[in-house]
Amino acid sequence: MKSLGQKGNAAIYQTTLNVYKAYRKEKDIAFKHIDARELNKFKDYLISKGSMPNTISVHLRTLRAIYNRAIKEKAVSENLYPFKNFPIKIHSTEKRAIQKEDIDKITSLNLAERPGSTP
Repeated sequence: MKSLGQKGNAAIYQTTLNVYKAYRKEKDIAFKHIDARELNKFKDYLISKGSMPNTISVHLRTLRAIYNRAIKEKAVSENLYPFKNFPIKIHSTEKRAIQKEDIDKITSLNLAERPGSTP
């Protein structure tokens, strides 16, 4: 992904890998052993570490993408797909962006007329 210029995706995959390795205490696991029970244990681990719902969703969706790629590359059988009946929920969040009008007000401020400012 890095070589394709997908630095953001590469960072997310790396972060998920690091978190999953911490959960597994650096022990490897074969794709065929990742099932709904394993996914629920990972989800519970993330909750216990204080991860927010959308962070959990990102990690699970990333794992799902990796698993899908493993199926495509014949590293695991499609029959073992653990995400079929494993919902990954995304929670809506409150908008936190500043309004365009407020940005316009800030950029149009004339700070040169303020006491203590340097021209």
